Amino acid sequence: MRVGLNDNPIFVGRPLSEKVFDRLRGEIDRLRTRRRFRLTGITVGEGWKVFGVPIITRKPGSEVTLGDRVTLVSRPAATAMGISHCVILRVGPQGRLTIGNDVGLSGSTICAVTSVTIGDRVLLGSDVIITDSDGHSLAPEERRYSGFPDGAPNNAVVIGDDVFIGARSMVMKGANIGAGSVIGAASLVLGTIPPNSIAAGTPAKVLG
Repeated sequence: MRVGLNDNPIFVGRPLSEKVFDRLRGEIDRLRTRRRFRLTGITVGEGWKVFGVPIITRKPGSEVTLGDRVTLVSRPAATAMGISHCVILRVGPQGRLTIGNDVGLSGSTICAVTSVTIGDRVLLGSDVIITDSDGHSLAPEERRYSGFPDGAPNNAVVIGDDVFIGARSMVMKGANIGAGSVIGAASLVLGTIPPNSIAAGTPAKVLG
């Protein structure tokens, strides 16, 4: 079945000129993103969608894999709660970022120095941040100019299948969120969340 302009919730109730403009902008976004995928050398599955253009940085020696039917939302109008910035994917030297099938990201920031693995059917709410690094050295004399610290295996982040992470949550280095779990909005995830749990807070604690 062919989907028309009036069938997309982004276009409902808007003048035809705006609908046509958004459709054209969507096609340009897709072309620009496909070119970015190609230039950064990442592996992308079938059926991906973008709203707006993500920022992608992949250092030499790193790997980035996006599964089938991944959706990257980088435009505030394309999601009910809005977003404060585009999707940002950054992978350092020797780092690995793996995103499964049917995953949705809305203004998400993911930074992988060692490894970030996201399972299938995961939803990341608006402006979620996931990182497997402190970002800078903890030593004051090295903090300003040393850049990202070296990765470590125990810093890897794993998010299981069917996880939903609420808006503006942060998932920090070494976190492991079990399959089927729900993380409340604005939570700080440290350590392990068991499968099929509901967790929230700073730091996130299992509530049910």
